[in-house]
This record gives sequence, structure tokens and C-alpha cells, in this order.
Amino acid sequence: MAKIQFGAAVADARGKFAGQVFSKSRMGSYLRRKSSPVQPRTSAVTGVRSSFSGLAKRWGSVLTADQRAAWKSLAAAHPTTNVFGNSIILTGLMLYIQVNRNLASVGVATIDDAPLNLDVDAPGSISFTGGTAADFAITPAVDAAAGDHVIILAGQPQSAGRAFVGSAMRIVGTDTGGGSPYALTRATYRSFFGTLLPGQNITLGLVYVRDDTGAKSARSLLTKVIT
Repeated sequence: MAKIQFGAAVADARGKFAGQVFSKSRMGSYLRRKSSPVQPRTSAVTGVRSSFSGLAKRWGSVLTADQRAAWKSLAAAHPTTNVFGNSIILTGLMLYIQVNRNLASVGVATIDDAPLNLDVDAPGSISFTGGTAADFAITPAVDAAAGDHVIILAGQPQSAGRAFVGSAMRIVGTDTGGGSPYALTRATYRSFFGTLLPGQNITLGLVYVRDDTGAKSARSLLTKVIT
């Protein structure tokens, strides 16, 4: 893996080019060889792809011109950030798909009318108890609104000297808001990541999704050694 020091002409880079991948870690920018893993054909992956396709078709064939215009206006009023941390504005279609994928992840039906806003509380700092001998209970500083949904995240166990999980967090459960702490059983965790051993680091997290708008909060994570 090569390390890169960018000059004045290029400040940063991401993505693939000529068989190489540009990326960045806490140690700085780097370049690695691109690998092409076999595309999975699991039912979950197939379902996600079908959902994207279905929403794109619905945008053009079901939504009215006024509905599409409302989504475009909502996107313009709510800029997001890209991989470089730069502010960007999504297209109306991109926001429509994003919001409805958020809703689908917690089992809520598709919405075609753009909401008035995308306001949503974030969990803030979290704490959790549990380990190899007890189920996990995750407590946020700010609870989700009653009726909204809570997505529970987890990462695979690691040695005590490691804490970086990157994008390897997985959705391991959902719950309804207003009832913290939120439970994650050891059996559920093991079904995703295998046996837990004392002294390992694990990362748990929460994300909130509003049921009426599909707005999704920033995720809150905590990594600690379990016993």
C-alpha cells in the first residue's frame, strides 16, 4: 500500500482509477490495488437492488410533476456532504430513493409526498452494558421520539488493542423509540459475528429514523472491552 502526499494541484482523491483505489485513513491518503470480489446473489442483496429499481420506476410513472418538484425543492433545502466532506445537493430522485430506503430498512411503507423537512434528533453519546454473560442494553443521551424507529448497529469483535471498525457496522436489529435502553441479545450478536470472548473490543451503535418523513440521524457508536 503506497502513501501519498498531495501537492497544490490535487488536494485529495477517492474512488478507482486504472486498477488502483484512492482512499484515506487516520495515517493519511493511500493508494491500493483494486480487487473485484464476486458479486453476491443473496436474497438481501437482490431485494435492495430491486427496491432501488422499483423506486426509480415509481418516480417516473407514479409521482406527479408537482410531487417530483417538491422532492427537488426539499433536496435543495437540505444539502448533504460527500466523501470529501464537501457540501452537495442531491437530485430529487436521489433524495426520494434515500428517504424511502430509510423507511424500508425499518419496515415502513413508501411515501410519495415530500415531507416539509428532514429534521431528526440524534442519539448523542451512548453507553451500553452486557458482554459474554449478559445481554446488551444500549442507552442514548437523547431518546428517539415515541413511534419512530431505532436501528441497532454492531461490529465484529476485535482484539482489545483495535478499535477501528470503519464501514463494517451491520444492522442487527430495530426497535421503536421512546423506550430506551434498547436491547441486543447475545444470541442475536452471535448469529451475526460468532462467539464473544472476554477481553474483546466490540462496537455498538444507534441510528434513528422518523416514521413520518424517513429522515435518518447520524449514527452514534461506542467501542469498549467486554468481560
